[in-house]
Amino acid sequence: MRWKHISDESYHVIANGEETYYKHKVSLGDGKPQSISDEKDQEIEYRQSVLRRYRIVEKKLRKALTGKQFRRLKMRVEDQLTEDEIAKIENVGQPSISASLSQAAERIKKVF
Repeated sequence: MRWKHISDESYHVIANGEETYYKHKVSLGDGKPQSISDEKDQEIEYRQSVLRRYRIVEKKLRKALTGKQFRRLKMRVEDQLTEDEIAKIENVGQPSISASLSQAAERIKKVF
């Protein structure tokens, strides 16, 4: 965990000497100060971990769904397009998109 801002309560804690904050370092509450560069490294590591998990899930989705379902789901979730917008892009009716996404949801339930 990391905190970008120290709250008024934290200032009180510092004033009472219960916690030590060093210049250019952040205490995580366990008494061990952590440098900003360590914090950035952890942030990078966390983002890479999330990306790896995302790719695993994406791979499973590609296997479970048809090409159309996957493409439409990706537009709906990642690009945050409405069913009408997806229908215009694919030159089909909105009910077709809705049905495709519903079928994709059913397949996803079975896989996950």
